[in-house]
This record gives sequence, structure tokens and C-alpha cells, in this order.
Amino acid sequence: MIATTKHGKERAKLRRMSSFSASLDYDNEDEALYKEIFYIENGSQSNIYCNTTIRYPSETQERFLVGTLNGNVSCLERFKDVTAKEKFHSSHSMDAYEVCFAYIPAGAEIISMDAFYQKGFFDSYDCLIVGITIIIKKPDGESLHFLNVYNAIEPVKEFEIDKLAQVCQHLPLGFIPYQLRHTRIHINGRSEKVFLLAGGDQQIHVFRSNDKQNFEEVACGKFFPEFVNLPGVVLWMDIKNFANMRLSAVGCDNGQLLVCSTNTEENRVMESWTLSLDGPISTVRFFSLSKNKRKEKLSSTSGSDISESEDEKLHLLVTSCLEVSVVFVDILNKGLDDMSVLNQSDQFDSVTCSCVADIDFDGNNEIILGTYGQELLVYKWSAADNGLSDHIRFDLMWSRSFSKPLLSIRDLDLMNDGMQELVIVSLTGVHILQQNVSMAAETLLDILIKAFPDQKSITTFNEKFNNRHIPEHDKDKSDHEELEGLIEAMCSTDNSYNEVT
Repeated sequence: MIATTKHGKERAKLRRMSSFSASLDYDNEDEALYKEIFYIENGSQSNIYCNTTIRYPSETQERFLVGTLNGNVSCLERFKDVTAKEKFHSSHSMDAYEVCFAYIPAGAEIISMDAFYQKGFFDSYDCLIVGITIIIKKPDGESLHFLNVYNAIEPVKEFEIDKLAQVCQHLPLGFIPYQLRHTRIHINGRSEKVFLLAGGDQQIHVFRSNDKQNFEEVACGKFFPEFVNLPGVVLWMDIKNFANMRLSAVGCDNGQLLVCSTNTEENRVMESWTLSLDGPISTVRFFSLSKNKRKEKLSSTSGSDISESEDEKLHLLVTSCLEVSVVFVDILNKGLDDMSVLNQSDQFDSVTCSCVADIDFDGNNEIILGTYGQELLVYKWSAADNGLSDHIRFDLMWSRSFSKPLLSIRDLDLMNDGMQELVIVSLTGVHILQQNVSMAAETLLDILIKAFPDQKSITTFNEKFNNRHIPEHDKDKSDHEELEGLIEAMCSTDNSYNEVT
């Protein structure tokens, strides 16, 4: 069923919060890895699935959608503000407003959200698609479940959020929805994206667009044989696509972990690994230790759409509601045999969310955990046994306390300063944490000095960088493109680039 309604945009109040960092390695805010620059109240409780990011490839604007259990959806986006430069080292500030999505009636609860960008979806145009699952409780106590799929009426205007929210395909569900995400499938040499929806019926449901550009459920086993017989209700799933192989992991409510490698050409499960934990598994996440340096135009909206390289070792992060969180090292070669424990991850109530990102600018990824005990934990890897073996360990390097339980963590460049902010959803609000700009500038200068030791000096933005030697930025060179964002951040700080000689 397709429906079209018109809704206005209601601006919500955005509160800038004073920053506070509780750090293991840093004594004051100037030395902390992050500081909080914005906070917005949702007005109602959210959950671990109730947010997503959207970005249209032709624009640099990245938006963050967060939903609540009372059916409201807020959109966070930046806007031009030259006065923000002194406060946030950026010429942008943040705004938030309510988006009225069609077919989410009063009293409905939003359960999960996801978005992806589909090329050639609508009359050969590119299109941004948003999926939202809801529960509607009837007066007699019965609950109805739906998947709403939204796309813009005019394909060239997907980023007018209000237009996108007006067109809805309203799909009834016969099960309780959990995590909603997307991934890529190949059909007759063509790639397309589908929604995957975990259900309370112990299944993963696949929704694919048909010839009329409407989404409909298709048999899961036709595209995902690894999900045919699941060991429990899936709370979280993650997928990595390779050229001819897919690696998938699911964590269940009964503590069962299932990891599979699937031949996508033959649609056949090649190998699978299982493990039983003592409590529900809150997240599973594939990652590599080194940061992927490719700059993706689609950012987080692309999700698992980009094929990964099989050359780099992949590890699997598994977080538990009752036990310590662990990392299974080099899972393609070792399966679940080599495990590294994240110490103290069970000391702050349940781990509810996770993220993997390079937060200290060393080119290596760190593990970030959020807990129901209101604590953000950051772990850094190091070689165990003094490098005598290929085993790795993860040590707690930084932490920060919040006033509410944490539900979701994402790293996004919301401020368009070339650095990734941490966007953290707590029980009733969204926190935006900005990376330490001085630390980023120091790292950038060190990289440039080592790469170009004989280049002429320039007067930089801060006295402590005087007499340093860095080259002029050459945007035509791919090596420099990786540093472009940090250069923008360095140049946007107070007293930036007084003189170039």
C-alpha cells in the first residue's frame, strides 16, 4: 500500500553541553581524546536499533536519524555558522528537527531503522531508501507489526527529508521485528541491495524490491543459505562481502554465536563455526586492525556494500550482556580458536553497543564499547608475548562516564571538519563528541615532516608548531588526499595559518 501525506518541519531545541572527560590516560580536557560539543534530548526513550545515517553521494552533508519508542524521529544535520569556529574548530554548527514520517501513528513504537543508497532504483535514477519497523498496540492488547519503506517522489531530491518521509510502503509483519540492516546480493551479474530483518520467530527475513519498485519478502534460503536454520532469536548480525564469498555472523538471545562463510556464486555454505555463551549476545562486528584508507563517497549509508579485501586479517568482536566481551582473532584462518578478552568490559553492567574506529590517528582501529552502566570504554590492541606470536591483546586505554545508559555508537563526520565525531545515543538523548583537534594537528604535522623532511617551513596556527617543516598541500596527489580532512581541521583552528612562505 502506497500513501502520500504532507508534514511540516518542527525545529527542536538543541542544547550545547559543557564538556567533561574522565580519562585513564589524560589528566585534563585538553589532553582527552574527545570532548562533548552537542547534546540533544529525544523526549522519549530510544533503543539499540533505533538510528541510522543517510547521505546522498552528490553532497557532503551527512545526516543522523534517531527514533524513539513514542514514534518520533529526529534528524541531526549541520548548518553554516561562522561563529562556531572558535568553539568547535569548524565553520558549522548542529541543528536538529523532527521529521514526520507517514504511517507512524500516535502511540506507535519505533523498533529499528536502516537506510541505503540504491543506484538505478527508480526509473534508472539513483535513490535513497529508508526502512523503519514499528509496533502498534491496539486497545484490546493485540500488537501489530509493520515495516515501512520510504523513498522520495522525485529521485533527484532524496535529501529533502520531508519529501522522502511522505511516500510510504506499509508492509505488515507476522513477527516481532528486531535489527534491520541491508546488504548486497548478486543476481545474473547485477548487484542490488536488500533489507535483512531479524524476527522474534527465530528467522531472518529478506525484503527485495520487485519490478514495480515495491519491496516484498522473498525466501531467505534463496540468497542466504547460512540463515535458514538459526540457533535462536537474532539480536545482532554483521556481514562482510568479498568478491565471491560472504562472511556473516549472528548473535542470539540464548547466547548462541553462529559464523559462516558462504560461496555467493554457488549459494553454498563453505564453513561454519558455533559457540555458546552464558548470556544474550548484544553485538557482533567484523573488523581489521588497520584503518581502511579508501574514502567512500557513500559513507555509512553504504554499510556492507563495498567488497572487502581477503588479504587483510579479519577479526570478530562479540559483546555479551552478562560476560566479558571478546575478540576472535583472524577468524577466516583460525575460526573461533584464538580468543582475546577485553578486560573490565563486564564491570559496568551489560555491554549494549560497539563501534570500531581509529580515534588516536595512528592508522590502527580501536574498539569502542558502550554499556548500560553509563560508561564508554575504548580498547587499543598490541602484540602479545613481545611480538613472539601472532596473538594480539586489547588493553583499556580510555573511558568516559555519562549520565544515562548508552545504546548506540557511530563514528561520523557530521561537522564536515575531516575528522570523525562519535555520535552516541543514550537512553533519552544524543551526544556528539569531537576528536581532540590539537592531537590531530600534531599527528598530521608529524606525518608530513617524516614524509617531506626537506620541504620549506611555514608559520603554523600555534606557537608550539613554530619552526616545523611541512610542505604545501598538493590536492592532485592521492597520498595527500588521505590528509585533506586533517589539513582542513588544522587550518580551521584558532590563529590558523598566519603565513605561508
